[in-house]
Amino acid sequence: MSEMKVSLSVSKVDFRGNTGDKMQYFYVFSRETCILTKETTSLIFEFSESTSENFKIEKLYFTDDGYKILGKSLIDTNGRAVVISEINKVEKRLVVTSVLCSYTHEKDGKQYTNYLNCDPQVLNDPDIIT
Repeated sequence: MSEMKVSLSVSKVDFRGNTGDKMQYFYVFSRETCILTKETTSLIFEFSESTSENFKIEKLYFTDDGYKILGKSLIDTNGRAVVISEINKVEKRLVVTSVLCSYTHEKDGKQYTNYLNCDPQVLNDPDIIT
């Protein structure tokens, strides 16, 4: 049995980002595709060390379609990681997943929060042997 840790690196950029309002943010996951198998006990998305403290994980969204592929998610108290500990060991499915992050910053003496979507590729295939 093993947990799958996936690092998420996010930064604010001036141009050519891949998410957020006006594409001002860039994100990348440490795995191109997360393949959940019978051996996977939990899936953990956590910010990389290089990701600014201004970023927080707010929520995790995923498709379910009644198959209950993933269970409840738990975001750690500092908003730097989210853990999913219940993973379906039967169904083979593509799980459309989205990690909603926030970026809080100050401008002209006021505090602003922007929200951005980071979407990893997650497959649930219990029959794959790793």
